[in-house]
Amino acid sequence: MSCSEIQQCGSPLPDDVFAREILVRLPVKSLVRFKSICKAWRAMITDHDFIEMHLHHQLQSKQSIANQQLNILFACPDQIHRMVITSTYATVQCYDIAPKELEHFNSPYPRFWGSCNGLICLETDTFELALWNPCTQFCRRLRHRPIYCHNSGSMLSAFATVYGFGYDAQIKDYKMVAINPVDVVNLQGHCVVDVLTLGDNSWRRIAYINHFSPTLQYQSGKFVSGVIYWNLNKLQPEKLICFDIHYEVFNELRLPNVFYTENIFNGHRCTIEISELGGRLVVVRDLQRPSNRHIFHEVWMMKEDWVKMYSIDESAISYLWYPSVSLIGSFCIIEDKKNNNNHFEILYMNDRFGELFSYNPTTKAFRDLGIQVEKPARPKPILTYVESLVSLDQ
Repeated sequence: MSCSEIQQCGSPLPDDVFAREILVRLPVKSLVRFKSICKAWRAMITDHDFIEMHLHHQLQSKQSIANQQLNILFACPDQIHRMVITSTYATVQCYDIAPKELEHFNSPYPRFWGSCNGLICLETDTFELALWNPCTQFCRRLRHRPIYCHNSGSMLSAFATVYGFGYDAQIKDYKMVAINPVDVVNLQGHCVVDVLTLGDNSWRRIAYINHFSPTLQYQSGKFVSGVIYWNLNKLQPEKLICFDIHYEVFNELRLPNVFYTENIFNGHRCTIEISELGGRLVVVRDLQRPSNRHIFHEVWMMKEDWVKMYSIDESAISYLWYPSVSLIGSFCIIEDKKNNNNHFEILYMNDRFGELFSYNPTTKAFRDLGIQVEKPARPKPILTYVESLVSLDQ
């Protein structure tokens, strides 16, 4: 029913309490339209407490490996694609969207640096950082960070920086973390760490760390339950670097023993990728032959300890797999609602060709979704996000 149809309806609008209980469960697209129904609804939908309640409902549905809806952003050359995978039919809707304030990108930008509570952190080709809500089109540029330069130009230092983005629930504010190598040219392993608290709108230098690897490539920090995780040192794949976003301290998280006891043998190559499923930290391990053919693919989840979710060996890997893939997320498939016949599938993308396919850990079957996105400008240009009404005061 359209807004005008609701206004013309003979029955009165629901009272505030009843309306709040209904509206808080609706998608963002509908709520944006419903703001025009009346002043009372506009005030309700833009109220901070309502936005928090709506976000809580969205996060609750996301805290399950069988998500009813999976929202995905792909950073393709000079543009951003949005895809929505729904639970009932596993259909995919494609949109071309971009922040209105940041319309011009030069390849390989924009670069995604994380998502949290519906806000996307991205970087432009001028090394400008911004927070953007793709549902409401809210966009806020972040204050420029002072670049630490040593034996290198500022442009090179900025390009080598890796970031993390997350929410400090104790102070109810968002934070950006920047890890910048001191010596980009010689890559001696030393980094400086800066933090931006959105409420203060200023960068603070908090630490010097020694976790940088000469083999470091672009990667964003993965924010899970108040901690940002990176695999910064590929020469030591047995551990992750962790940053507690409230206390602003670094720690290390040891990976399963098998990761380093079987790391390198017979010339095989082991790669580690950090992801998130159902609100939990996930680590993906691939072992490949020198010819890039996979030997196995494993997915481990951190609960009280590391638990292997599933493993795919060489004989079962589909032709869709070659030569490398990115784990995007998981979604629910409802085959028979009456008999509650549901299952979940893991969504992957072939990094070379941009083809989407899924894997069912229960049946061990692959499924080609028949979707191919434009060839990415760089590796791992993907993130998932939750729909929200969250914005930030200017």
